[in-house]
Amino acid sequence: MKTLSPACSKSFEASATIAAAYLDACDAGAVEVRLDPEYYQACASLLQKLFTLFTPDAFAALLLASPAAREVAESLLPISQPELFGPLSEGPKGRGGC
Repeated sequence: MKTLSPACSKSFEASATIAAAYLDACDAGAVEVRLDPEYYQACASLLQKLFTLFTPDAFAALLLASPAAREVAESLLPISQPELFGPLSEGPKGRGGC
C-alpha cells in the first residue's frame, strides 16, 4: 500500500477542516454564511469519505474542534462501538493511526 506524501496529507486535512467549518457555521446559524443545501451536502459527503479512508486519529484536532466533524465520524461507527469517541466533548479515542 502506498503512503501519502506530507503535502497530500495536508491537503486532505485542509479540505476536511474547510468542510467541517462550513457545516459548523451553518449548524450554528451564522448570519455571515449563506446556507447552500447542495454545498452543505457535499461537505458532509466529503467528510464521510475522508473518515472512511482514514482512522479518526488522522483528524484528531478536527474532531476535537468541530461538532459537525464528530457527528459525521460517529455516524460511520458500528452501533456496537460508540465508545471510540466517548461523549462529544471528549473527542476521539481508540483506533490506531493512518
